[in-house]
Amino acid sequence: YTSDASSYQAVVANANLMYQAVATSGQTGTLNWFIGGGIDVGGLWGGMYSDLASDPWLKVGEHVITGIEYCFAKAPVILGLDLRPGMATATYISAGNNSVGSVTNLFFDWGANLSVRFRLGK
Repeated sequence: YTSDASSYQAVVANANLMYQAVATSGQTGTLNWFIGGGIDVGGLWGGMYSDLASDPWLKVGEHVITGIEYCFAKAPVILGLDLRPGMATATYISAGNNSVGSVTNLFFDWGANLSVRFRLGK
């Protein structure tokens, strides 16, 4: 992640809701490429501010996705490699020490992913 021209490391766990359209044949037993977009919601731990680094943040983002995938012909398995550039916000909300506060950051969010997915319905 990058924020105000400085990088930091963080652990992120989130759920994605993505729509993707296969841009080639989409047949099983072939290598296909796809493009799409979606949203994610999850948590982020570490990095942004040293005094808040161990506390969880709420992360919400939107992404585009592009990649390649191989759909096996005789098994309902898809192997994929994708890139997901996008924008996200991370909000820290504290109710500790008899005070309530929040900090929100907008940042460029990206991921390069290797995936194993199961194909349903075919």
